[in-house]
Amino acid sequence: MKNAFQTRILAVVLAAVTAAACVLAGLNFTAENDFNVPTDGIAWTEVDGGLCAQQVPAGSPGQHAGIRTGDILQSVDDIPTPRVSAFTRQIFRDGSYGKAVYEIAHPAQRCTLQPSSIKFAVQVYLDRTDRSINYGLRLIALVYLFIGLYVLFRRWTAPKSTHFYVFCLASFVLYAFRYTSQFDTLDWWIYWSSIVAAALQPALPALRLQLLRLAARPQ
Repeated sequence: MKNAFQTRILAVVLAAVTAAACVLAGLNFTAENDFNVPTDGIAWTEVDGGLCAQQVPAGSPGQHAGIRTGDILQSVDDIPTPRVSAFTRQIFRDGSYGKAVYEIAHPAQRCTLQPSSIKFAVQVYLDRTDRSINYGLRLIALVYLFIGLYVLFRRWTAPKSTHFYVFCLASFVLYAFRYTSQFDTLDWWIYWSSIVAAALQPALPALRLQLLRLAARPQ
């Protein structure tokens, strides 16, 4: 009787967590499609005097504006950008498909600002961040979830079937939850759920092995 009651409680908990994860994943997918993240395509790093362009992909808005690898960004729209956070705030104000004016220093030595560095202003037409890879990740998440549900329903009484399902559910969250950088209430739920799943998912196989070793010890 006690085992049957515990089994029912476990089933209710798993069903509730699964339903909540699916609802959050759906809301996250909708929010991601509705929220544009502006980008110039350049990988910026903090250096003395501003931000250094470490990578300028071909065809990116930054490359079209004439920015080259090693150039130093000092301001955006006359707002100093000594940190990546300041740069990010400014391009979010301009928005995707907006125009931003960059103050660029072209040093003789890569990423090293010097008094003799050539300075010039360029207009960058920001683009929308390409997040198409998230569609593939969400497909992987669904595969994990379907495998977990299949094993759970077909082999509910099998040893460790519940443990395997929890592993699949954690994998679903890990691949399906993609925070948008909007960081409203939903986005914070998505962010912290991803952190928990990233910590939990790789630990579950090791935990199962430890439990098996403890069960195999002579009493």
